[in-house]
Amino acid sequence: RVEAFHQRCLRRILCIRWYMNVSNLKVPKQAKIESVETFIVSGRLRWFSPVTQMPDHRLPRSLMNWRPAHGKRSRGRPRKMWLDCVREDYKVATGTPASAEEMAELAADRNEWRRLAALRTRFPEAGHSAD
Repeated sequence: RVEAFHQRCLRRILCIRWYMNVSNLKVPKQAKIESVETFIVSGRLRWFSPVTQMPDHRLPRSLMNWRPAHGKRSRGRPRKMWLDCVREDYKVATGTPASAEEMAELAADRNEWRRLAALRTRFPEAGHSAD
């Protein structure tokens, strides 16, 4: 939905009408701007490092690994957790899968993790999913 809204706004700004048959991949290139997903993914990667370095009593840190202890989940596929998204983003950026603990160790080196988050912005269509 966010990407569709972004496309609609860009098309309006650039005066691209529906009958001009311009693909959605060409619109951001024409505007010289990254996709919204790229900003979201790089923000997720940037935020992961400070969260892993927080003490355990802080709310973001405790929510990162939280699992409900009671109740019954609804039918169907489980919802994707934030940590799963970060793991997927890391895999796309580096090409190698990693566990949350391995990523936390890497995030301890702030300069290296910043480099990784900046590298992710160079993959505008990578990691695009329908979720």
